[in-house]
Amino acid sequence: MEFCGTHLLVEFSDCRNTELLDDLDQIEEVMREGLKVANFTLVQLFSHKFYPIGVTSVAIVSESHVSIHTYPETGHASIDIFHCSDGSLQLLRLMDYLKLHFEPSQFSYAEATRGRHLKVSTSTSACLLHSVA
Repeated sequence: MEFCGTHLLVEFSDCRNTELLDDLDQIEEVMREGLKVANFTLVQLFSHKFYPIGVTSVAIVSESHVSIHTYPETGHASIDIFHCSDGSLQLLRLMDYLKLHFEPSQFSYAEATRGRHLKVSTSTSACLLHSVA
């Protein structure tokens, strides 16, 4: 198999919407709405509130999956968006929607083409790729 999907690895830093980072219900609402806006097909949404702080939410979508992991203590969210189609328009649309809600002061992302041969491009020079034959 040469190609099986496009994967965005997203980091939101210094998020101004600090309330969202620790609110499971709000994160689920933002996830559901973002998936609609980006034309993903939601199959199931699983979320967990960590104590004392933090949330993980994973959406199983017909096209693959989306996950959000929050770290309120540092104002950070790590997001994975994987879609089994060629091209990244829907993924970028979802990333932009999430960016509007988390309000990061800084963000970076890497785009990986998944399949037999992993290809990664990044928006910053801080991303390292390790390949094992």
